[in-house]
Amino acid sequence: MQTLEESLGFDPGCRPSVELARHVARALGWPYVELEEYSVSCGILRKVPAELACRLRCVPLVFNRRRVVLAVDDPFQGMYAQLHPELFGPPYDRDVEVALATARGIDRALEKRIAVVSG
Repeated sequence: MQTLEESLGFDPGCRPSVELARHVARALGWPYVELEEYSVSCGILRKVPAELACRLRCVPLVFNRRRVVLAVDDPFQGMYAQLHPELFGPPYDRDVEVALATARGIDRALEKRIAVVSG
């Protein structure tokens, strides 16, 4: 009997969560970002209130007057952020772009966010 990963054609040498996130991102036409290899600046992390970042499980990658790009691990939260850009307030209440990441990557980035606020 095949595992889910084998039936979807995932690389057996890769972590299943990474392959699944890449597969879902590809299906949605979104980019995939490996947050564990991406350096998110403390200044950008502060742009999204901690409560909102934890509720949406999002990590800002780009957050300026021209673009808002968020990493999420749940496509539905990403779609919600895209449908409700007003959550980020002016001048950021415009189109929100989304990239998919793993839950582990989001967890680590949110831990960093909490450490930035606390420290």
